Amino acid sequence: ADIKTKLRPVTPDGNTNMRAGLEAALAELGKASNPNRVGIFLTDGELHPPDWENFSAEEQEAERTAVLALAGSFGESEWDLYPISLASAVEPEFLRKLAEGGGGLYREAPQAADLTLVFQEIFAASKLDVFEVLFSDCLTPGEAPSLTFPLHQFVSTLSLFATYPSDPRPAVTVAGPDGELVAPTGGDARYDAFRIEAPAS
Repeated sequence: ADIKTKLRPVTPDGNTNMRAGLEAALAELGKASNPNRVGIFLTDGELHPPDWENFSAEEQEAERTAVLALAGSFGESEWDLYPISLASAVEPEFLRKLAEGGGGLYREAPQAADLTLVFQEIFAASKLDVFEVLFSDCLTPGEAPSLTFPLHQFVSTLSLFATYPSDPRPAVTVAGPDGELVAPTGGDARYDAFRIEAPAS
């Protein structure tokens, strides 16, 4: 409710002031204490600060240089910057340079549904990944089904939880990418927890 209240008076004014946006982001991240800090920069893909039409060629280049320098500040602080174009980017190469300077990734999300996948990729790249795969079925005694699912290439650690809602409790075996069995890292009568480092994508 508080967030909606603060966003309600915000309206677009026809500009894309990348420098102001990045400066505000750096200031906010500087206030945080969490070691995992990233900037997710949603944009229409066009550098267009106020009065852009009246900028000379030199002033436009200076503005680009200033924005790229701010992206570099993310990289220097190890706060990755992820520019996301919400439209067909007018200057995709410029946005890629922002990502390179900021230590992040550049992605396009022309449809709202694309954002979910982009955010998953950002979380995975930032080692903030959380993936969930649910599997539920009736098994006959002695049946040993296997489950295979794709993982993003940036996933560094895979945590699996096998839950047992009722008796009899089945025997669960987990193998890593090399085929070696993985011992549970925790659990109780209701679940087993497993952890696989560097899973195959």
